[in-house]
Amino acid sequence: MNGLNIKGLVKQIKASKKDLIWSFKDGTHTISNRHWMINIVNLPQDVKIALFSIFAEFPEEGKHIRYDRFSESVMRGDSIDFEGIKNGANKGSAGDRTKFTSDISDYKARVFKREGTYVYVNEAYLLAVEGYSGEILMTDWKRPIFFKDENYLVLPYRVVNEPEKEILELFCK
Repeated sequence: MNGLNIKGLVKQIKASKKDLIWSFKDGTHTISNRHWMINIVNLPQDVKIALFSIFAEFPEEGKHIRYDRFSESVMRGDSIDFEGIKNGANKGSAGDRTKFTSDISDYKARVFKREGTYVYVNEAYLLAVEGYSGEILMTDWKRPIFFKDENYLVLPYRVVNEPEKEILELFCK
């Protein structure tokens, strides 16, 4: 986990408290807030503490737990299969994180590019991979960006603004 920013992941977990799903299957922990997802075999201690402070329990093998914001309670169920999502993201081709950011609504978005495709990603969902220097895979502007070495993926904003593409091409070379 050379490119994983543990403090950043903990911050993301705490910010996502009411939307978290934590699944444990075949010895792998999958944590997601439906906008980002990570698979980890050995949970770092700080991550365990952050998750336990939200759920006050650990999921059993083959099960998931999630925080239900409507009832403000922990819900339990069978493990959620995230493999299809991960496998689809793993089929992408190399992409790049640019230095360019853009404001979208109340969020700052980082721009990623692959060939002629530009993708906006909420910077708050990138804290876990801040400083990541490994392979980044992208398929298109509406599919997850996959940080391969860390088994981390994040969904982009689904926006396309063609006039802005010319500006992005200038800044993101």
